[in-house]
Amino acid sequence: MKIIKIATVPFSRFKKESRFFYDQTYSDDEGTYNVPDIFEYAKKNGELKKIPIRKLLHNLEPSPHESGDELPGSQEFIERAEESDLSYPIIVVKYPDGWFIADGVHRLWKANDRGAKTMNGYLIDHAELEKI
Repeated sequence: MKIIKIATVPFSRFKKESRFFYDQTYSDDEGTYNVPDIFEYAKKNGELKKIPIRKLLHNLEPSPHESGDELPGSQEFIERAEESDLSYPIIVVKYPDGWFIADGVHRLWKANDRGAKTMNGYLIDHAELEKI
């Protein structure tokens, strides 16, 4: 069973590419990765694509590893999602058993809530994470 976890380190923010990033990590069974590093890798080595939202909706299912504004469906999550910027691309990691969001779950919720069918994002294979 794959364990996917995104953690937000308490509000230490830095500005990059004129956007605010939380100092986030993305974890799977193989390791823990810094989200801004994944974004930089994807931007340099991938291409921006239209990603079908239907392939990502399982990312909105609550997980025991999430709480507060990271828990899909919670009031805190919805408030943060409403403030998210849909023009900013998401980062999706492709595994044999599905596509998982490394950055952009709040944007996914907002786009889905507004009836969008696709989102701009970078799609990278899980094997590429070891290069980061």
